[in-house]
Amino acid sequence: MEEEGRTELANDLARVLTSKGVALKDLGRLPEALGCYEEAEGIYRRSVEEGRTELANDLARVLMNKGVALSNLDRILEARKCFKEGEALYRRLVEEEGRTELTNDWATVLMDKGEALHNLGRFSEAIECYNKSIGMRERMVKAGMTHVVPNLVRGLRVRFSLHQEMGDWAAAAEDAVSALTYAQPLLQSGEPPETLLRELERLRETLQDLSDEEWAQLMAALGKRAEMVREFMRRS
Repeated sequence: MEEEGRTELANDLARVLTSKGVALKDLGRLPEALGCYEEAEGIYRRSVEEGRTELANDLARVLMNKGVALSNLDRILEARKCFKEGEALYRRLVEEEGRTELTNDWATVLMDKGEALHNLGRFSEAIECYNKSIGMRERMVKAGMTHVVPNLVRGLRVRFSLHQEMGDWAAAAEDAVSALTYAQPLLQSGEPPETLLRELERLRETLQDLSDEEWAQLMAALGKRAEMVREFMRRS
């Protein structure tokens, strides 16, 4: 019983360390964040090896977070190793063990990985991550899990920005239309979640920041659907 109590305290510490690592990463204090992730990883790894398989999701998450920190520190080979192990864990949990409730977690860490790659200028790898994450959430929404719509809209907005940076206005147009289309049913419900309203405001700001030339290119790519985006902007 005493040993079990110590183990639980260690796992609680790992959760605190993971949260601290995320906060430090957001502050740009990457070496400190990495240290937190590594300590949490060690705790979770020992627990999983000792039979606490329900913590495999926590291990996968901290590995992906560690991979993001390593990418931002330009330690690419180490980051790839973390990403590979983290994604393999999620794939096993979701696809082989049927832990479908973890799909949204998996989609979140894929977006984080994509943004780290995006910031490094590795656009094709970033797009691959974004596509996987967005695809997971699109399938969830189609299955009736509308609580992930704000996350889906965020992913589409982030991918829009990358397509904008790449000059792929046809793909950017599809992202803008998809974001508004997925949001529409919740907006029409009369009580859209606050998280969705925040994400739509961020999308509006992204569109407002386009130059006149970029706006013209987006409108041309949208074609007959341009009025949908214009109407969204008029509501600001």
